[in-house]
Amino acid sequence: MKGLRGPLHSPNSFSVSSSVVFGVGRAKRLALIMSVCLPAFVADGGRSLAGPIRIDPLLGARINATDNLFLTSSGRVADLAPEADAGLSLTATGARLQANIRYEAQLFYFARDGNTDLQHDGAGILRYQAIPRILSFEMNGVVRESFTTRAGKFSGNKANLAPGRQTIQSYTAGPDLNLRLAVPVVIKGRYRFGVTLNDSGRKQATTGQPTVPFSDSRSHDASLDIESSKDRLRRLSWRLFGRFDRTARSNPPLPPGVVSPVLPAFQSWQAGLDLGYALSRTFRVEGSVSSYADNTRFLGMDLDGLRWDAGFRFRGRKLEFAARGGRRPGQTTGEARLAYQLPRLRIEATYDDVIATSQQLLIQDSLRLTAPFLAPPAGSATSPLPLGPDLTVVAPPEFDFSDQNFRQRRIALTLDYARRRNSYRARGYFERRTFETGGVARGFGGDLSWAHELTPTSRLRVEGVFRHDRFENSTRRDNDFIGSITYGFALGRLLNGEFRYTHTRRFSNLPEATFNENAMYIGLRARF
Repeated sequence: MKGLRGPLHSPNSFSVSSSVVFGVGRAKRLALIMSVCLPAFVADGGRSLAGPIRIDPLLGARINATDNLFLTSSGRVADLAPEADAGLSLTATGARLQANIRYEAQLFYFARDGNTDLQHDGAGILRYQAIPRILSFEMNGVVRESFTTRAGKFSGNKANLAPGRQTIQSYTAGPDLNLRLAVPVVIKGRYRFGVTLNDSGRKQATTGQPTVPFSDSRSHDASLDIESSKDRLRRLSWRLFGRFDRTARSNPPLPPGVVSPVLPAFQSWQAGLDLGYALSRTFRVEGSVSSYADNTRFLGMDLDGLRWDAGFRFRGRKLEFAARGGRRPGQTTGEARLAYQLPRLRIEATYDDVIATSQQLLIQDSLRLTAPFLAPPAGSATSPLPLGPDLTVVAPPEFDFSDQNFRQRRIALTLDYARRRNSYRARGYFERRTFETGGVARGFGGDLSWAHELTPTSRLRVEGVFRHDRFENSTRRDNDFIGSITYGFALGRLLNGEFRYTHTRRFSNLPEATFNENAMYIGLRARF
């Protein structure tokens, strides 16, 4: 069965990223990232390319239609939008080099309005084993169109001129060290340099509301673990760990009176000891104690000081469950993971409690989307999996992207079921964010999807997404909904066709925020 995703406990919860974007001057960042990874590859003489490398170009064309081009509550404008797509995918499965990269550019022309819109969609991961099982380098990135504020517009349809949609990019790059010594000790080191970027570096809130800064960022994330070798100590395990994380924002904070000032950089340090003892093959108890410091005061509280937690981990043939609870200055914390696997059903549940930034969450989302795609299927040789999102609709934003630090408490449940030619997914979540300025926002929602294989060359997919929002420092309440039905079919080995209908709707206690949209498209795509 699949293991629990990610380590349980805040010492391991820091993640990093590096990103590169389209634009003058930013190519220097790409050169810096590539300079980290390429020298070892060149010195290898290309032997890492012994496995197959495959490049698949992509061309496509669609006709889109919408009955609400600007997503307004009144004065709706309908339009047709021809679309041209071009892209490629690259996979490499060498003994030392593995890659899975996909990128696509989509150009829309709005016939009635006369405007054009270029959108980007891509994700990729590259891993190179410079010294097998000891030193590796990894690059990771995602570029996608995203709505950045809950108060603004959203749509399950890309072919409209909705305000608030931005090109968001997040990439990671850096080395990983895993050194096993003659004594029963393993040394693990990790460093990541990161950049996140968006179209403007600053988003505009709704009319009459203050502008909330959402900056580009650069980040550094470093960790060092010295831990016991598992083959030497079968019951007792220990780990000394150290963490450093810094996220520097490109824009200075806004002046007082516009929004509460935020720090141009957020950084934290942590060092401590983690202990575990196996009571049986399936059950172990765990705990940690650490010293923590950062450069901010959260709601006037100083978070520096001693932290501790304790918990357990159960790992059976079908069930995995881990939970920890503890204290940090002024706050009680908790974290839990559950995974249950049946022949056709998989259940996953998580609870997280972290202090984070929007830039860090973008990085973590990039890692979540791309990390599984170098994992080989069970019982097979290393080969990348198809790279693509879980849901094909564009979901409404779960929370605003901003420069404020916040405490995030989130619980989520996911169910996946497959039987014969049908597959189902259901996901639900609840999240509460407490911002450093004192505002509290809440949201919950979920999504459902059903896919049915009609014939070996055709497929039907039905999806729905729901989101409820309660805004910080406001009485506003929103209920957002997206529903879609998609029919896909193959015309030969290289050509595929698709038809989709999408309905987007918002119900709000503010009449000017209510809107709906009906959209559809039909198109063909060819892979060579």
